[in-house]
Amino acid sequence: MPYHVRITTKSAPYDEVGLDLTEEELQERILQPYRDGNSIVIGGRTISADDFARIRINYTDESSEQLLPLVKAERRKNTIYSGPPGASEVAKRGRDVTDQSSRVQRGPPLAPKPRRVSERPSIQERCSLCTGGTPKFATRSSAS
Repeated sequence: MPYHVRITTKSAPYDEVGLDLTEEELQERILQPYRDGNSIVIGGRTISADDFARIRINYTDESSEQLLPLVKAERRKNTIYSGPPGASEVAKRGRDVTDQSSRVQRGPPLAPKPRRVSERPSIQERCSLCTGGTPKFATRSSAS
């Protein structure tokens, strides 16, 4: 009786998918890191905490191995579809349990990230640093 997870990120046009997770795997690999504001590794990809857009969790009585032939058969009946059936379609099966209890509640907001050394200060910051706090701009004299 597995859980299937779809994680939508801000940086990718497709969902990352985890299939056939037990309750323990779901908690340890997905939900606890998410609640703690840590990165998650899913489908061979590391998703940073600030890249999360949405997490969806479905529960099925069948494994993904049992569901894939059903998905394929349903797709053959449809006249319009794009691409082969895959993990994402299997993960959409079953009962959506994302909002059950406080399963996916996120912890406190992350502290702001310090500015990287490679980031340049704004023009106002640069001017105030050179002039002792008050920006001063040189003007051209209009002497001809």
